Amino acid sequence: IVHIAPGCGAEDYELGKEEGLVAISPLDESGRYLPRFGWLSGRYAHDVGPDIVADLDRRGILVASEHYPHRYAHCWRCGTPIVYRLVDEWYISMGWRDEIIRVVDQVQWIPEYGRQLELDWLRNMGDWMISKKRYWGLALPIWRCDRHSAADPAERCDWFTVIGSKEELQERAVQGFEAFLGHSPHRPWVDMVKIRCERCGGLASRIPEVGNPWLDAGIVPFSTLGWSTDRAYFEKWFPADLVLECFPGQFRNWFYALLAMSTMMQDELWADRQPDGVSRVQAPFRTLFGYALVRDEEGREMHKSLGNAIAFDYAADRIGAEAMRYIFAAQTPSANLNFPNISPDRPKNKVHRDQEVLRQLLTFWNCYSFYVTYAEVDGITPEKLDVPLGQRSELDRWIISKFQRLVAFARDCYDNYKVHLLMDRFEKFVDDLSTWYLRRSRRRFWKSESDTDKLSAYATLFEVLEGLCRVMAPTLPFITEEIYQNIVRSVCPDAPVSVHLLDFPEFDEKKVDDGLEARIDTVVRYRNLGLRLRNEANLKVRQPLARVLIQPATAMEREVLGNAEMVAQLMEELNVKQVELADVRGMLRLSVQPNLSAIGPKYGRYLKEIQAHLATADAREVQAALQGGFRIRLSDGGEATLGPSDVTVKEVAPEGLAVLSDDGALVALDTRVTEELRREGVARDFVRGVQEYRKQLDLYVADRIHLRYAADPETEAAIEQWRDYVCHETLALKLTQDPSLPEDAQVIKASGRPVRIALEVVPQR
Repeated sequence: IVHIAPGCGAEDYELGKEEGLVAISPLDESGRYLPRFGWLSGRYAHDVGPDIVADLDRRGILVASEHYPHRYAHCWRCGTPIVYRLVDEWYISMGWRDEIIRVVDQVQWIPEYGRQLELDWLRNMGDWMISKKRYWGLALPIWRCDRHSAADPAERCDWFTVIGSKEELQERAVQGFEAFLGHSPHRPWVDMVKIRCERCGGLASRIPEVGNPWLDAGIVPFSTLGWSTDRAYFEKWFPADLVLECFPGQFRNWFYALLAMSTMMQDELWADRQPDGVSRVQAPFRTLFGYALVRDEEGREMHKSLGNAIAFDYAADRIGAEAMRYIFAAQTPSANLNFPNISPDRPKNKVHRDQEVLRQLLTFWNCYSFYVTYAEVDGITPEKLDVPLGQRSELDRWIISKFQRLVAFARDCYDNYKVHLLMDRFEKFVDDLSTWYLRRSRRRFWKSESDTDKLSAYATLFEVLEGLCRVMAPTLPFITEEIYQNIVRSVCPDAPVSVHLLDFPEFDEKKVDDGLEARIDTVVRYRNLGLRLRNEANLKVRQPLARVLIQPATAMEREVLGNAEMVAQLMEELNVKQVELADVRGMLRLSVQPNLSAIGPKYGRYLKEIQAHLATADAREVQAALQGGFRIRLSDGGEATLGPSDVTVKEVAPEGLAVLSDDGALVALDTRVTEELRREGVARDFVRGVQEYRKQLDLYVADRIHLRYAADPETEAAIEQWRDYVCHETLALKLTQDPSLPEDAQVIKASGRPVRIALEVVPQR
């Protein structure tokens, strides 16, 4: 048995209309029973349940009562149970849905599935309820005869009209307009105005309802662009190029309101009013860019009541406005953005999104800082950097070619609203700039002579940094402005006052070199694979190793890695003594391991016997037989059949080699450290410690020093063996072993061993 209350629920109301049931609405605006409901009158709806059950029982009409779980609507803000109340509202008939559907197809929807969501809503919507029983809001300009609710039906008058402008209201007002003058068309002032009923001659008052907020929002293109007063101006700016808004909910709210109102206002252009039957109605916007929701780091909705709401000002203070822009810009628009937990007591055992973003921004900033640091030392200004591209090194031409591709890609992303893809490409480019171009160019900046090669490096880095500022200014406006002001405006006062006043860079295909990019990208790729192997083997790059063996994926890669210059770069980056092209796969052996969780339930009592058999079986034979079933004869005469899920077959490297497979390529790193290699690693780590101490002392990058140190015999032997290298890297004019250094001298670590050091800056002559 299901009871139906047409006045107390949406589904019940619709069913009641089908069945011709009377809809009784018993509650007032505060959720209390109306006066005509006897002993219930004045009582709150949620307080009377037990009393109603008792009353039904007392009258002998209660069949049964029981407690059972039931989902019930609650206020999302305060958690209070809410009630359904049936009231009269004002609607706009949606008889022109077909015309709106035609308009939808004029719009570019991003993402594309937004089109279908809007069409689904239009095909299934009912009439549009435009009124709300509230005080604040757009006062609906509907005046209704005061006699519409007369007690005597014979005296009732149901006349109403819609007023189209303030001027029309003034013309038709019969009282109250003087009190309204000087005020906005909101309650209470607009409610003071009365007009004459055109049917019975009595007074008509504005209805008490205010408009649905989306009615107001939907009419914006017409209410702000002079549709009713200056059609030429309206046609100049209509439709909008872009509407940008969160997707969820807006298909039946703002997007729908804009589309519906625009279609209604252009009714003279509908298809059925055109001689050729073709609609001339314009959509109110050309492109709609929609995005998903912002949630907390765990994907939950943000609410103050849950304690997970994050105020904008707090977030901007904590991580910076630029980092916030970066997080939003880099997010795939169609996916929810889980905003990071930025509280001071957040978990420390994970990397949060804001930390990733700040690291990316810092890498960009450090590239700029590198340029400024050395440009100041050498007195470099942009006008000194006129070096033709043809006279620059391959490294310079490589990064410029990469930058030109970034320019073209960025233009496409901005033109087609794909900024999240641009942010990913920007990160990759800055990584190339930082970890390859600058790493490989450092000594060009460090050398004392200002030859063409050094000026080429400065020219290239300046062009890339200045160009990056222009490319990324729309997305990262603050950091790009700061860099531009320092590297351009500070030395070129006549330059435009802001990066945001510069033209966007033009793509120059002549500067793109496909072959050069492919060659250097190959070396960068294998550098990255080698570094991954070092990281997995817990071997720092400062520790030299004997060799890396490479089995290239393609003939082109094999050709590149056969070039002595490219190999030399790879050796230096991986800190290995030799790069060998080899059949790495041929060095590997197959290993077969039983999957105990799969075999155990099937062959539990024979598990040890199966393990012993697999340990002595030819791994390649096992692998070849798995698809059809690898059979093992058991000691009791039975048979075990193993399939692909029962065993794991993997390639195992020989001892002393770490192997990595990637997209057809194989790389093997010789991880064995000889005594000679160990000593060189100690010296390199010693250099690292001295360089960090130079930074602590805030020494100028070009300062020469005298360096003294005290170390254990093994560490001393390593440093002395690599004396020339240590002096060159630390700018030490003199390196002295000094056991008399006090115990409280600066201590650094060289391969984990303490070394006391002292340094003295040598005055420049």
